[in-house]
Amino acid sequence: MKDFLRFIAVIFHPLFMPFYGALIALYFVGYINFAIDAKIKSFLLIVLAVNVVAPAISLGTMISRKIISDIQVSDKKERFIPFLLMLFYYGVTYLLLRYKLGSSYIPDDLYSMLCGIIISLSIALVISFRFKISIHTLAASGVLGAVVAFSHMYQFNANYGEYFWISILSLVLGVVGTSRIYTGHHSLSEVIVGGVVGFIINYSMVYYEIFL
Repeated sequence: MKDFLRFIAVIFHPLFMPFYGALIALYFVGYINFAIDAKIKSFLLIVLAVNVVAPAISLGTMISRKIISDIQVSDKKERFIPFLLMLFYYGVTYLLLRYKLGSSYIPDDLYSMLCGIIISLSIALVISFRFKISIHTLAASGVLGAVVAFSHMYQFNANYGEYFWISILSLVLGVVGTSRIYTGHHSLSEVIVGGVVGFIINYSMVYYEIFL
């Protein structure tokens, strides 16, 4: 059981969740799916994939040099540099997309989604100085919050509607939260705070279309 829950924590690692969320937005949210050209979609996925691979390589390098203990960044004191790296990658990505492509090629909703990731990470970084917030549940609930916001704004693909994705992501959030508690990485309160912060920030950013 413990090995399975560790596997779940890796599959739904915070590095991967924004990419999963982007896939749902690009291919299953009706308006966004039709508003973006196929070539732009492919470009966006490549850019977001880089935001998975580059931080993963950076974390691997930090582990090999004993800057951090593990890829889960279990020690609260070791979170500062990894968080700054992730903020750097997403910040650069956002600026390049926003000021090179603008709203002509990419709907504002996706900029709001990216801003939600950046704001969530920033808040988690500040909280982590005093409290070991669960980044796994923050990331999982963040994707759920964005998808719930999209469901209140647009229709989804007829085959995989909003209720399908909300159910799947709610299940993922529950399993991820359980894995963090069961494996001893977080307490119940740390998991709940991560879930609440991630959902509220990302839902609000997407629903109210907040971006720079």
